[in-house]
Amino acid sequence: MMPTNDQRGVALFLTVLVMGTVAVSVLLGLTRQGINAVAQSHEQTNALVARSAAYGCLDEVFLQIEGDAAWSSATVTTPDAVCNVTMVSGGPTADILVTTSLSNITQGIAANITLDPFIVNDLEPALSL
Repeated sequence: MMPTNDQRGVALFLTVLVMGTVAVSVLLGLTRQGINAVAQSHEQTNALVARSAAYGCLDEVFLQIEGDAAWSSATVTTPDAVCNVTMVSGGPTADILVTTSLSNITQGIAANITLDPFIVNDLEPALSL
């Protein structure tokens, strides 16, 4: 009996090997996208927490200034955060910048107020810190 050389098994093996490699590549790509989405979601959560803390610190600054127009401090501490405060007074008005950081994210709020009587003239997120 002569041995036969049947190539059908090799073709099937190569087809399965190629399909398996493609499937693994697709799954690795989807896994990477999922991990990146989770990391980005975590950063967005940190940004929202930092922004909320900055607004809380700004409220504390407003309370301090309303009680004492001559109040000046470089930091404000709340139960949620420690914030840096920059206040520049110019006559009856003052510009205030409150910043706080969480992980690698810094959020800031800029406000313009009238000191006497106490009025908030403008309030907006600080875009360039």
